[in-house]
Amino acid sequence: MTHKIQLNLAPKKSTGKTKFSFIMNYDYKAAASFTKIGGKAGGPIYNYLKWKKGMNGDKFYKLPNNHFLVKYGLRRQRTAESLTLLEAAGFLQLDKAAGKSTRVRLLTKIYD
Repeated sequence: MTHKIQLNLAPKKSTGKTKFSFIMNYDYKAAASFTKIGGKAGGPIYNYLKWKKGMNGDKFYKLPNNHFLVKYGLRRQRTAESLTLLEAAGFLQLDKAAGKSTRVRLLTKIYD
């Protein structure tokens, strides 16, 4: 007997009330630069990495595919393309290993 489980991974519609997540020392210029270079995925990548850096310090972090898919509607291929562009621009440092998730470190110290 098989059961079908339907997952609703579409981004949630806004009801007007937004939950505000505080990101300490947030720099709008850096976020705009990430969006300009990395495309649609650049801004969310900056937001996530800046939030993690503020909470846990300057380390390498894995980017959760489910978070970007549910919250922003971004597939893993789009985030991978953006990471490559942002690394070429010098904003990120990537740690790639075969068979493992790519780990990312934020390098925008000029904006901090």
